Amino acid sequence: TQNLNDKIAGEEFDDEYGRLAKTMNEMITRIKKSIDYMNQFSVSAAHELKTPLTILRGEIELAQRSKLTPEDYKEILQSNLDETLRLINIVDKLFFISKTDHALIRITKEKTNLNSFIINAIASTSKLTEEKNIDVKYDIAESSHTEIDIDVALMNQVMYNLIENAIKFSNGNGEVIIRSGKTKLNKIFISVSNYGEYIPPEYYSKIFERFFRLESSHNRKTGGTGLGLSVVKSIVEMHGGEIEVESSPNGLTAFTIIL
Repeated sequence: TQNLNDKIAGEEFDDEYGRLAKTMNEMITRIKKSIDYMNQFSVSAAHELKTPLTILRGEIELAQRSKLTPEDYKEILQSNLDETLRLINIVDKLFFISKTDHALIRITKEKTNLNSFIINAIASTSKLTEEKNIDVKYDIAESSHTEIDIDVALMNQVMYNLIENAIKFSNGNGEVIIRSGKTKLNKIFISVSNYGEYIPPEYYSKIFERFFRLESSHNRKTGGTGLGLSVVKSIVEMHGGEIEVESSPNGLTAFTIIL
């Protein structure tokens, strides 16, 4: 075969050659999908990295050729720091995704109290909540003695991403709600919800894809890499769990982890 779009002839024959042709064509299809995915991943990653680098370059060039006040330089340096942190965040997520693709992430589970875990996760986002004037509400009475068997560091990353998203995409009512407990099948659930953009059902699975972002004026304004929810899904699945999303037309959206 000259390229991956060509097929080996002979699949229609009910003999050893036909079976071999079918097996080879299936392998070629898988290889093509992998190459197409890597090409798209590279393009998307380059696009995400280019934006903060372009901003950094523009501000540095402005500082070089202009006579600015000390206050102006201070603002430029702060902006440069923000963009640098954004780059680090993108690279960290890309690195994590690469490691999950190659099965290089190993989880170390330990028994931990569910309430303590969630309270600590909320505390880790205190800077975000203060900056955005958002209250995070959690009813600790729902599961006061429940224990979960998790990799605490990785699941902290999950909670941080979900709370950060809820804060970022809140519509201004200033509230993120966290609930936890057990399902009817006696599985543990953790739910993070907020009032923000309505997510149509046809996008429920897509929002967990890498680099996917809903096209809306609010999403364009808030930015983001489209990587956070992909990382969340990977970590939850490493724990043998699943994550679901449900959104109402009134803007109430809930992400629910089931372990």
